[in-house]
Amino acid sequence: MDVIYRIKFHARMKIQSIKNWWEEAVLHKTDEEIFAEFNALADSIPQEEKDEIERTVKEHYEETDANRPVLNPRRTMLIHSRPEEHGCNSLTAASYRQKILNAIEWAQERGVTTFMADYYTPLGLLALETLVELREEGADFRVYAVRSCYFGQRRTYRMVPETGVEMAFLPARADYSYHDSLEEMFREVLPNAWMHCSERGIWMAKDKIPAYLLEAWEI
Repeated sequence: MDVIYRIKFHARMKIQSIKNWWEEAVLHKTDEEIFAEFNALADSIPQEEKDEIERTVKEHYEETDANRPVLNPRRTMLIHSRPEEHGCNSLTAASYRQKILNAIEWAQERGVTTFMADYYTPLGLLALETLVELREEGADFRVYAVRSCYFGQRRTYRMVPETGVEMAFLPARADYSYHDSLEEMFREVLPNAWMHCSERGIWMAKDKIPAYLLEAWEI
């Protein structure tokens, strides 16, 4: 989606927020009235459509859980921006994309076959877009989408943020998208990457990687 579309989307969202404020502050609509309107709208949906939505969602998560990958930490790299890193933005995206490509090549030379991209951070978002493009062109590795914060806390490298639809569609292009809670993500998913690529470069869990490998990699 282009920048004009994103600007229109965020303008509509702003107008909606003003409308909500007007209803609450000026028209003095209560939360109960707004909630009742929401329920009335939901009730207007035919039961057949509700059943179809419920079935589709259920099948999606059942299929996702059935295909949940088993991660090999030794062969997994996580690409992300750390909280204190703010260098990846709309002006520097091209140079960071090249750094991502260099990191992918470096990692593959050392046996990495899986890349996790934290698409709720600027570098991770750029990485996920880059990785899925390479995969669709036939690159030989796996791409998994992960997140390290809540949606409202996410950061992007773009000047105009992505729409919700874009953020839902992009991880669907990965080989797998984790929908775990943040607690599970930090406890069970993210630690399964012994190699990391952040805005400041590549780093790794040297205490977990065998010494002979570190020596072979000249690290």
